[in-house]
Amino acid sequence: SCNGFTGNASSFSSSYSDFLRRYWEAQGWIQWTWMAENADEWSYEAGLKHGRIPQNPTDLQHPNIC
Repeated sequence: SCNGFTGNASSFSSSYSDFLRRYWEAQGWIQWTWMAENADEWSYEAGLKHGRIPQNPTDLQHPNIC
């Protein structure tokens, strides 16, 4: 099942949200779309809204991830 891994970000666990943050920090220049209809894990806009993507892209929580 994909429950908790796709759809609305409010259903994502803290560990999955942390994974998405780490993934973005490692490969942030790759972002799939600004907005997705029902897949917040693909949405840059939702990432900003839910704190997975920082407003300032140099504000890294995991600077040595790579």
